[in-house]
Amino acid sequence: MTQKEIAAMNEIGQVPSTADVLGRRAVAFDRLVEEYRALAEMIRLQEDEKKQLGEKLMAHLADSEAKTLMSGELRVTIAQNPGRSSLSKELLLEHGVSAQVIAASTVAGKPYQYIVVSEPKAKK
Repeated sequence: MTQKEIAAMNEIGQVPSTADVLGRRAVAFDRLVEEYRALAEMIRLQEDEKKQLGEKLMAHLADSEAKTLMSGELRVTIAQNPGRSSLSKELLLEHGVSAQVIAASTVAGKPYQYIVVSEPKAKK
């Protein structure tokens, strides 16, 4: 499939198949996609389990005055993160900072690419 054909499909909201675009490499690509999806799901489940275990540990530590305990050779500590602070453009404007200064002082993050594997969009 040519770049023009792919662009035309995108224009009308169609997504080409791996076989149409990658040819013989489609089987290997599809296998990698399935491995990626399965690993992402496994990580999600493990993160959920980790969160639940952390909540149980916090509940045990909440019963004591100690913020740090030794569990065998492992040090277990209740850590706190105050959260990320950020500037509100609206509040800066309300406090007299000009829109030009705000615009000149705004820095864009570094762009990056990543893979998203998802279920197909529902047809309208």
